[in-house]
Amino acid sequence: MATLLLTVSLAWAGDCRPVSELTEGARQAMLAADLEAAHAQVGLATEALGCGEVVSRETLAGLWIVEGVLAGFDGRDADVLRPFRAAAGLAPERWEDTWGDALTSVWAQAREATTEPPGTLELAPALGAGWTVFVDGVATPLPATIPAGLHAVQIADAGRVRHGVVVLVPATEAVRVSHQLPPTPPKEVPVASPPAAGATVQVRPYGAAGVDGSFGEPVTATSFDPREPGTKVVVPIELGGTLRTGPLWLRGTAAAAPLLGGPFVYRKGQDADAEPGRSPVAVGAAFALGGSVGRVDAGVSFGAQWPSRLPARVVVSTQLGKLPLRLEARGGLNVVTDRPAEPAFGLLLAFSPKG
Repeated sequence: MATLLLTVSLAWAGDCRPVSELTEGARQAMLAADLEAAHAQVGLATEALGCGEVVSRETLAGLWIVEGVLAGFDGRDADVLRPFRAAAGLAPERWEDTWGDALTSVWAQAREATTEPPGTLELAPALGAGWTVFVDGVATPLPATIPAGLHAVQIADAGRVRHGVVVLVPATEAVRVSHQLPPTPPKEVPVASPPAAGATVQVRPYGAAGVDGSFGEPVTATSFDPREPGTKVVVPIELGGTLRTGPLWLRGTAAAAPLLGGPFVYRKGQDADAEPGRSPVAVGAAFALGGSVGRVDAGVSFGAQWPSRLPARVVVSTQLGKLPLRLEARGGLNVVTDRPAEPAFGLLLAFSPKG
């Protein structure tokens, strides 16, 4: 019994380039007279018989033709006829006149009927249910009697090749294809899909400090001095949290805002002549909501502030590099209960971890 295994390739996983693509790469390299690259592509194509999909007869004929032409270009004339015969048995019309008269003559010889007796192809060890053996792209139970010459043997489960070998079957002799495959195909463990993006809810702490300015009417109280300035500059200090889900966010904060250059003046009672009060600090709470686009958050904010103000703002912030900090700009109005609304603007530095 003869065992002539020319090339063996075994592949269980990973990327596997198509044999047709690699064969065409070798063909193009030969047209460019780059024989070194052509040899490399043929080697890769032969290895690729051991992985990926079952090769078609047309593709395999193309590979045999490339091997024969390459042997002719190398001056190995004795090695041209064998792959040409294998190709002609699969696709007799595949030939191109591109390769010259000498090789065309050998191709014509390869297409002639041969009187060479067949050989036998066997498999050792035998395989159980789930495996399919393909000889030159056709499902073929082994042992089998096949024409003498070159053949590609592939073993696959569910259409995926796990083992590939190129064999030379001599006339009247038996060739045994050996392998290391298990009796039945291995069961693959399904990989759990990752959770859908944006499906999680994240709660993050929030803290900010900065400068906020508003422009209104000065207020003078007869019972004390100094008066409340018309242009007010406060230093807000805010603490709270932000809830994020996908591109949406919601924020709640409590704040204290000392006023620079004077106190807030407010009416203690409902009567017109009620005694005024004063406070150097405003306190309050606010809610903001909006959405994110990349590193930028944009939204609106509404709140209540003592004494006697209802702040409303448009807010825009951006992440500062990889730091857990955001620079936030604000613009809007302070709605005041006993005087005209005050335009207001602010700039704050916020601590907001990315989670």
